[in-house]
Amino acid sequence: MSKEKEVYVVKKCIYWDRQLGNIEWCQIENKEGSSLFWPNFWLGRLTQKTAKQYAYKLVSFLNFLSKSGKTYMDATEKDLNRFLTNLRFLNGGGIYAIDSSNRRRTTIQSYIAAISNFYTTLDNFRDDLKIKIIKEKGKVSKYSFLYNVVWTKETKKLLIDVNIEKYKPKKKYVKWYEDDEIKAILSNLRTYRDKAIFELSLVGMRIDEVLSLRMEDYDSNKGYVVAFRSKGKMTGETGRAVALKKSTIKALEDYLMFERAVIEEKMFDKGEIISDEIFVNLRCGATMGKPLGYRNYLEILKIAASKAGLDPKEIRTHSGRSTAVMRDILYHSEHPDELTLDDIRIKYGWASMTSMEPYLDTSNPNISIQNRKLLDKVRNAHKERFIREKTDE
Repeated sequence: MSKEKEVYVVKKCIYWDRQLGNIEWCQIENKEGSSLFWPNFWLGRLTQKTAKQYAYKLVSFLNFLSKSGKTYMDATEKDLNRFLTNLRFLNGGGIYAIDSSNRRRTTIQSYIAAISNFYTTLDNFRDDLKIKIIKEKGKVSKYSFLYNVVWTKETKKLLIDVNIEKYKPKKKYVKWYEDDEIKAILSNLRTYRDKAIFELSLVGMRIDEVLSLRMEDYDSNKGYVVAFRSKGKMTGETGRAVALKKSTIKALEDYLMFERAVIEEKMFDKGEIISDEIFVNLRCGATMGKPLGYRNYLEILKIAASKAGLDPKEIRTHSGRSTAVMRDILYHSEHPDELTLDDIRIKYGWASMTSMEPYLDTSNPNISIQNRKLLDKVRNAHKERFIREKTDE
């Protein structure tokens, strides 16, 4: 589509930030030069770099919809599928590419991430938009951007399967750690900070929950932390409390005493204030005392895993949580009266038991029978919940 025919474009603008003042930003306009409120409201909630990347991706989708006389308020599952198919196969002008892999998996994923993030924001402000969800025979009206089938994580996975995975295999990860692997990784993590983060993942915390922990979220006397942010959502004092093991508390206390305290002193001498997050950058320089980022920690974990004899390409930050869940699942299999399925659900912050399914290791011959029985329990619990909801309707 040539620029002359584009209905929506991305334009540079000046965006005012409370802390930084006027900064260069971008906004989405129509061909008359009018800005779109909700798309630009959404861009204003993103980081500068992400806003620029996501703006162009959303504009591509908006222009695609405009060919059918639609706006983002009318988008359906079929529209999204057609858009992704075009991304994958077309070279422009309606000409299909000979090489079906001309669009890489990550490219399609980035479009899905941008579009999904936009609609999630709209969903969060549903009341302000004054949009009602119309149900017909238990289904949401297909003429609504709140059409649940389109924007859920499960469907994002389905769309990737349908549009991409035919020519690119899934990435392989280490999903569960063995005891000797845990010891090897811990012995190759160089700082108390990194050991503490890894230990916190082994008690079942998500990496986002760990890295967003603030000093006030840790109670050293009672031996627990309260998640401040979970899965990108701010929760504050309403977040789940996580009990810590002795080894986790020791690693955390060693970090606070021998590493963070040193950084606090250096920052104080410079007349600067250290970040409120527990885990900060330890190296001297511009980022010293600022929150440790996800990418930095992932790289640290990969290096330690490599030294421990594991393939760094197969390492992810979520495996510690998966290992903790699997251990509780096994304990439940042997002691169902001591640790119930609902206990596990509450402990790991799940809304329903179906969230447990990805954590089940049914391939291990030593525990497969127990796990398959548990998987049946989880699925039956989900089925019973569905039946109750349908009956209530």
